[in-house]
Amino acid sequence: MVKFDPPNMSENVEGWGPALDIPPEKFRDMPYAPFSKSDRLGRAADWTNQGRHGRMDEGEFMDDDNAGFQVVDYRQPARQFNFGYRPRDRDMGQRNRQWNDRDNYRKDFRRDGRRYGGRYDDRRNQIREASVEVGDDWVLLEEIPFSTLAKCRMDNVPEGETVRECGSLEYYDKGSERISCKMEKPLKRFEHRAFHYVTTIEDPVIEELASESTGTVYATSTILALLMASTRTAYPWDIVVQRANDMLFLGKRDGSQIDLQTVNETAQDQPKEEKNASPEEKINTVRHLAIEATQINQNFSQAMLIEGDRYKFPNANPFITEGQEEASVAYRYRKWKLDNEVSLVARCEIDGAIKASGNDEEPQFLVIKALNEVMDPNARQITDWRGKLDTHRGAILATEVKNNGAKVAR
Repeated sequence: MVKFDPPNMSENVEGWGPALDIPPEKFRDMPYAPFSKSDRLGRAADWTNQGRHGRMDEGEFMDDDNAGFQVVDYRQPARQFNFGYRPRDRDMGQRNRQWNDRDNYRKDFRRDGRRYGGRYDDRRNQIREASVEVGDDWVLLEEIPFSTLAKCRMDNVPEGETVRECGSLEYYDKGSERISCKMEKPLKRFEHRAFHYVTTIEDPVIEELASESTGTVYATSTILALLMASTRTAYPWDIVVQRANDMLFLGKRDGSQIDLQTVNETAQDQPKEEKNASPEEKINTVRHLAIEATQINQNFSQAMLIEGDRYKFPNANPFITEGQEEASVAYRYRKWKLDNEVSLVARCEIDGAIKASGNDEEPQFLVIKALNEVMDPNARQITDWRGKLDTHRGAILATEVKNNGAKVAR
């Protein structure tokens, strides 16, 4: 067994620290700085002073061959005076903000750990459910990120040709342009007029055009606009792609919400989902606001027209049934030949017409859309349209384009 010899421990009776006979012979009689237990010990090396302001506070080293002193200027710098508006003390303002943040943080949480209110409710980071539940047995064939779609462009788009026109249109009322905040006009409801949102595969006109091999890809203008503006969308959506022989049909599912007019989809303060809202807030959730905006657009597109006289196309509305009052809407089926193999046929909607000056001239066609004001009490910035719409139309329009970038792009 190995023997353990304990080391010799020396005790310094005369002072603190090792005894004089402890250091090796080569370290004896070397000068050193004596200290006591009450002396303050410094750092052997300070690495914390190399941060943001460390180098700014460091002074320059003095040369050894110069005198061991440094000239210090004790004169006070000249005081600068600011005339005119002077902001409050920033230190006091910062201190008040710190106390307010601390108080708000305490108020925002209960003792049981649950939250009060919505001060820390960052709506832009809320997780939204997918429009389609992906099954475990699905196989991922390809994934296309938005960054790739944003780079997809087609230059020199060929001129489209109209292959079929259906429906009838009322004429635009130019007197509606005189409406202002001081000369208001209530929005009339057109409850008895029928508005149809038929998917591609159920359109009888597209079915007839497909049987004649008019094109290879068939879609509606709503679906095409959604795909073209998909990089700006924030809400989940999906489309249905069906293949029949060498033809593709881009459609939608039953109950799909892609035909609804979204509200504040790209805003800083997005509407809440219905599951995250209280009973009092459900009226301002995503779906309820979209339904309201869609109904406003439906009624607005009819209110801007003169009831009665209509411009009729050669074919009747393919979706109207007996007993329904036909809304002022027409469908133009147009074809674009993208290349030698792909021909796109799309159903496009128009809402009204402007009478031509001559009797033999064809009228101009209109698409009528509306942006509606949404009063969100929790929004960071609230703009009163009634007080500023007549004088600041450009500012309000710019704000709406920012808050509804996806809808405006479509």
